[in-house]
Amino acid sequence: MAQTQKKVDYDVLVVGAGLAGLACGLALAAAGAKVCLCDAAKPPKFGSKDFARDPRVTALSASSVAMLENLGVKAALRDSPVSDMRVSADHPYASMGAGLLSFNASGHEADPIAYIVPNHLLHQALLTAAKAHQQITLLYDVVVGDMTEQAAKIGATLADGKIIWASLLVGADGSMSGIRKKAGIEVFEHDYGTSALVANVTHKGAHEQRASQFFKQGGPLACLPLPRTRKGWESSVVWPEKKDVAAALLDLNQDEL
Repeated sequence: MAQTQKKVDYDVLVVGAGLAGLACGLALAAAGAKVCLCDAAKPPKFGSKDFARDPRVTALSASSVAMLENLGVKAALRDSPVSDMRVSADHPYASMGAGLLSFNASGHEADPIAYIVPNHLLHQALLTAAKAHQQITLLYDVVVGDMTEQAAKIGATLADGKIIWASLLVGADGSMSGIRKKAGIEVFEHDYGTSALVANVTHKGAHEQRASQFFKQGGPLACLPLPRTRKGWESSVVWPEKKDVAAALLDLNQDEL
């Protein structure tokens, strides 16, 4: 006896429940759409010993923070503002007169240049808001297989045989998007031969809400302010280098680095 495939209808199917997918789903749901958010990974267990904390951060503009707050994202989005920005350069840029650039958010009512938010905190806040929204269905540990177009709808078949039909399919499943490949959307890639080391560092002096960027031949090294913790003042360092140099740096112990 043939197995009957279960069909479920939504306005929008968003594949990928990371930062971009969750934010997209919340915005569409706020506009009244019935949204299904699905991801191939298992649900993240924030705070558990098995949870691998993402050391990366996201710089959000004041308008982006306001948008997320209006979507019900309740997190410490404004805890680490950037009020001052310093940009400097190494050879060969310095020889072109690009020594030091400095600008700040001045004025009593001026918004900060940006807010620096740790990715794991932003992810957790977005997921909490999505779970609480009545217009959003969250599906984890599911893989999208075949896709079919029919009468202005697109059907996505999951591994368990369920078919999700939607008027719009959003591929938010990362830079190597499987949805993009299935849709036949071309992409042009260029390998710059660099890798970035990301780390949170504790330092004695206050960062004074200052972000610094140093343009060097390996790429722009950034130091971004984070909220103060019990350990002291903290900053996020993003250090790009040529791949062989980055690999050698990763082999060093903490004192050598």
